[in-house]
Amino acid sequence: MSTKQRLIEFVEGLDEHSAQEILLIIENEAAPREPLTHEQLESIARGLAQSAAGKGIPHDDVFRRLLSE
Repeated sequence: MSTKQRLIEFVEGLDEHSAQEILLIIENEAAPREPLTHEQLESIARGLAQSAAGKGIPHDDVFRRLLSE
């Protein structure tokens, strides 16, 4: 069975709400993306350097902060 045929069968088994959610995900992933700006690339590089230097914030701390707001 081809990948497209498997995908069709999968989608046919979904209820309308689930199909709509999957479609939104697929459309978002397929949308053309703007290239990152020089400033965005520099910001990413700074963050990676800080993380490599041990100056990052642990994952659990970030989620605790986000959930407490």
